[in-house]
Amino acid sequence: MSFLPYFYICLVIGMLLSKISTQKMIDAGKHRVLLYISLIILVITMTSYIFLTTGAHLLIAGFFFGIGYGILQPLFQSFVTGTTPAPKRGVANATYLLSYDIGIGIGSLLMGCLQESIGL
Repeated sequence: MSFLPYFYICLVIGMLLSKISTQKMIDAGKHRVLLYISLIILVITMTSYIFLTTGAHLLIAGFFFGIGYGILQPLFQSFVTGTTPAPKRGVANATYLLSYDIGIGIGSLLMGCLQESIGL
């Protein structure tokens, strides 16, 4: 458990690197390639959690999860704002971010209830 706080640091570093390195590809319209790359990274990383035995594995998995998530989140946001007419982009962006926050809140609540009822 001593590695757990560092998991989030690795996650943020992965997100930061992915957002910096993929922005030009998003601007160039390579959404489909980035979507597949991020989904593959996320699936492999989440699958690796099954075999988690060391703190180093946790940190590496956090870094790669941050990379996958860091690609996916701005990709979805650019899709929402890019497919909306110009006068409605502010509303679309606000709706996207509100839905994102609600999803994180409800997901955290449900995971807490599941953990409490069935354990980890």
